[in-house]
Parts: sequence; C-alpha cells; structure tokens
Amino acid sequence: MRKSIGSILLVDDNEDLRIALSAFLQRCGYEVTSCTCGEEALASARVRKYCAVISDYEMPGISGAELAKMFRCLHPDVLFIGISCIDCRAEFLTAGADGFLRKPFDFPDLLDHLAQRHCAA
Repeated sequence: MRKSIGSILLVDDNEDLRIALSAFLQRCGYEVTSCTCGEEALASARVRKYCAVISDYEMPGISGAELAKMFRCLHPDVLFIGISCIDCRAEFLTAGADGFLRKPFDFPDLLDHLAQRHCAA
C-alpha cells in the first residue's frame, strides 16, 4: 500500500466533481476526505488537521469564502484553494484563501497549487 503524501479535505456539493477529483488526488498519493457542505467540513476539521482544503464557492449554507475565513481561525497554516465556475477569486483571496481555480480546471493545475505550498508529508 502506498504511503499518503498528504491529507486533503475536498468540499463541494457537486457529487460528480467530488468523485472524479477524489479519485485523481488519491491516484496521486493523497488521502482525501470529501464533504458536501461547509458545515460538514468544519466538523471534520475540528477532529482532524489537513494539509489542504479545496472548496467550492456556491454551496448550501456556508459559502466557500466564509469557510476560508473560518479555517483561518481553526488552522491558520492550512493551504486553502477555492474553486468555482464563477469568478470569485477576489472573495476567496480576501477571505484568506491561498489560491483559486475557475471551473472547469485541469486537475494537474491543482497539483501545481499543492506543490507550491509543499502539501506533502
């Protein structure tokens, strides 16, 4: 069994994207926990620390930008990457996110963001 190079929390209400992105990241050696909303993500973050969070912007309940703010309080050093089909880069970055990718994005571009912050064990 391959050793995980880091743990990632993936937050998106789109099931198809969660499944595809989780599978890709797992093939790349990451351990992935998936959540469908911000509330679920916060609950998970209270019991476990992740090297990175990848979050959609538009979700039921807490938005991705609000989630980024909350994560900065819980885990100030976590890499937080916002993703969305709308251009909300400014909202994510103002809230404390480290990066933003506009959907649809190439999965290798996400790996570049993770590598820049050394999200690995």
